[in-house]
Amino acid sequence: MAMNNLMGVVYNSLSLGTFINSYNDRTWYLVVTRNIFDFHGFGVNYFAGLLYGYAGRLSTVRGIPLADTFLFKSDVNPIVSLETYYEVVDHLDVQLLITPLVALSGVKYNF
Repeated sequence: MAMNNLMGVVYNSLSLGTFINSYNDRTWYLVVTRNIFDFHGFGVNYFAGLLYGYAGRLSTVRGIPLADTFLFKSDVNPIVSLETYYEVVDHLDVQLLITPLVALSGVKYNF
């Protein structure tokens, strides 16, 4: 199990954050987030945006769709992901974030 030190902020529908990637480098993301489904504390969001910090190394990773294209051979790469969450109590969510090849879980506090 890896610890990636993910930290970010969301304002309206923009999210900016940072984490330590699998190459042990600092990575930054800027994404738009939208809610797909919300029902009695359960929900699903999607994220779409850009990553910075892999220095083109994602182009050699098996399992990433379109990995061997210009999309992943530069310093800035696209990202699309799904997040499922459950609001345990007011403002506190347990969540699971899924991207190609990676699943992250954690706790999120909503101010």
